[in-house]
Amino acid sequence: MAKDLGDHLALLEINKEESKIASEGKEKNYRQVIEELIAEKEEEVALMMEEYKYLDSCYRLLGELTQRFQFNNDADKNRLIEKFAFLQDPDAKVKSMQAERRYYQDLAMYNQLLGQTDKVFWTRKPGLFPRPRHSFQRKR
Repeated sequence: MAKDLGDHLALLEINKEESKIASEGKEKNYRQVIEELIAEKEEEVALMMEEYKYLDSCYRLLGELTQRFQFNNDADKNRLIEKFAFLQDPDAKVKSMQAERRYYQDLAMYNQLLGQTDKVFWTRKPGLFPRPRHSFQRKR
């Protein structure tokens, strides 16, 4: 369930407990199990860091929005474009489900601040962020 929901903290906690159990056991394939668990942990940490990248930018953009709903001068717009250039990367590949959600929140606030209201409410482009269908999502 934690995997289906993209709950990286829960998955890291599970990984820690599995590592503890493996280290206490006397299995012959101990090294292999530990290496697999370490690889899984590193993957979850990377996914969590990706989520936090977009969460941090979400907080920064929200801070801008609380001061002004939309920038009116070019200097402010250029500063925003420079600071959040990664949101306009056409080759962006977001791996985490939670990071994808944050990405779209960021993009909506970013476009609102730039006065691009036609881009604030847009739908996810199929294939932009390829990821497996999760069991809780309904088939279309």
